[in-house]
Amino acid sequence: MLGETPKSLLDVLSYAEKMGWIDNSEAFISARKLRNLLVHEYMRDPSLFLEALGLADEATTSTIRTAVAETFGEDANIWLFGSRVDDNKRGGDIDLLIETK
Repeated sequence: MLGETPKSLLDVLSYAEKMGWIDNSEAFISARKLRNLLVHEYMRDPSLFLEALGLADEATTSTIRTAVAETFGEDANIWLFGSRVDDNKRGGDIDLLIETK
């Protein structure tokens, strides 16, 4: 907060977890490390890059499912449409339809 002594990332995440803003500080740190690996480092090993992309895909899917369940309920269906449905097309966004019951 304004005027306070800066805290470490671990202190801030611990506080955010206690306040219920994030579910798990360790998962947040893992996601941040994965993001930094994909965005800031030049990976020369194709298998490491493929593994990192797979982890990012799993994290994205999990985050979307969790957010939809918390917002619309466990019964909500998630439909992917647009260019991401076809692996041969390149799209930059994710088009989702959330169907509630």
